[in-house]
Amino acid sequence: MAELNQRPHKIDKFKGVKGNNTNKIPAATGPFALPPPKPEFYEENGLRKVKPYMFAFQSYAKERWQGRTLIDVYSEFRDRSIEYYEWAIATGAIVVNNETSTPDRILRNGDLLSNVLHRHEPPVVAGPIRIIYDGRLPGKDGETLVVEKPGSMPVHSTGRYNFNTLLSILKYDYDIPLVHTSNRLDRLTSGVMVCALTVEASKKLGAWFGGLRATGVDKEYVARCVGRFPDGEITCEEPLLTIDRQIGVNVVHPEGRPSKTIFTRMSYHEVSNTSVVHCKPITGRSHQIRVHLQFLGHSIANDPIYQNTAAWGETGGKGGVFGANRGGSAEERQRRQDMGDELMKQRKEAGVGADLTTPVPEGDSKAEEQVTPSNEPTSIYNKQGRVRNATPGQVDLDAVANDRKAHDPTLTEGAKVAIAALRVVKDEADGWARQRDLLGIAAAKKSGDGSGLLSAAEKVAAGQEEERVEEIAAEGDEEGNFCKTCFTPLIPDPRPEQLFIWLHAMRYKTTDWDWSSPALPYWAEESYDVPLTSILA
Repeated sequence: MAELNQRPHKIDKFKGVKGNNTNKIPAATGPFALPPPKPEFYEENGLRKVKPYMFAFQSYAKERWQGRTLIDVYSEFRDRSIEYYEWAIATGAIVVNNETSTPDRILRNGDLLSNVLHRHEPPVVAGPIRIIYDGRLPGKDGETLVVEKPGSMPVHSTGRYNFNTLLSILKYDYDIPLVHTSNRLDRLTSGVMVCALTVEASKKLGAWFGGLRATGVDKEYVARCVGRFPDGEITCEEPLLTIDRQIGVNVVHPEGRPSKTIFTRMSYHEVSNTSVVHCKPITGRSHQIRVHLQFLGHSIANDPIYQNTAAWGETGGKGGVFGANRGGSAEERQRRQDMGDELMKQRKEAGVGADLTTPVPEGDSKAEEQVTPSNEPTSIYNKQGRVRNATPGQVDLDAVANDRKAHDPTLTEGAKVAIAALRVVKDEADGWARQRDLLGIAAAKKSGDGSGLLSAAEKVAAGQEEERVEEIAAEGDEEGNFCKTCFTPLIPDPRPEQLFIWLHAMRYKTTDWDWSSPALPYWAEESYDVPLTSILA
């Protein structure tokens, strides 16, 4: 759905699409031209939430959409079920060229797709954003902002997140309207974000993080992983490749991009059989630390993607799912190692590379202590706090095979099982919202209420005070909770600790600047009593 908010063509109210002589479509009006909404944040049950609000998406048909049906295009967006999109088209909440349409309408070049909805954003962990350095203050540089992003919130608007993001919270809660981010952190990951307050400062930081300077940025992370991590410095330089973009899963693969991470154990917690590990990514690939730890047999202990035996089998993905040739030929592996060694040499000569801490391994270096994670069964909890029972036998391998494109890498059976099982994990993390959509749509059809959504949007478009929508439950059926305006399934609140993983960006350092977190995150402290229910299996 978020993709429909893109506006690739300039539009004029009277002339329509710029550069398109065949279709002159006027701009959307009424409920499809809502004013920009403002968020109403509140905190509840340890979570930061946004009150539901009316929102209008508009997009011109992309080249890859042309010749496809309207319902086929909307089926790309996994926020809601196909049944919901059929209902929205039938009730006029989705229109083409400002006119009601049908699901089987064939899209053409220049078609304007408009969609109004009552937006329900997922919650994130409550609490303030720690500002490490504020360049706006007197005596500061006027161009740099360094913050500590909490785990659970994305940096930018994406997917179901619009206001519950780092940049929007900085804008509305901290009166910092324009921030240019330089480094990337996943939604689940916490840690230091080095940002720019001006365009010129953004270019400077971009040169550092974009590799335009010889030395680059030295990065340090901490993670809590399963098992007793080996003593000494452990280097992993396996190539990484994205094998499924729908869920964003990455693996070690011979066709992947060269990657290198250096790990050192900082502490070990015997009761939970977990280790805190200092991580130095030399390259900056997506999910690099998470995948390299998994490959070594020590996945991040509460990682729902890479610490999941239903997806990766009893080994947890140790050694990868593409066999012994995962790293390519011996010559290719040596070439990657030489490249990494040369980069480390350049950084050392430039004075970049000092550790944030000096991790001291515990115990001796006996080979038998370098164990892999225990395969003992562990309870797996979903967002509702219920035990999850997904197994490879429950996943749909045919759906994975049918989704592959000609340019996608060939999958092993193990990789197919992993992707299919992780799609189940994603659906479960979403509270089975797409499946529960059917309950809401059935209720909508039974009540005959197909105009409530448009009526609410029209009030907002007219500048009238929107009546606060009560969220009600279907009588006697907890699983049937839905919003009576848009029939969005209402998902029970997750526990805050279920919304992030034990991975934290501790430090970013160059020859010009050095920014780090004031302290280790609480879960990385040696004294932290690790809750066993947080460790996935």
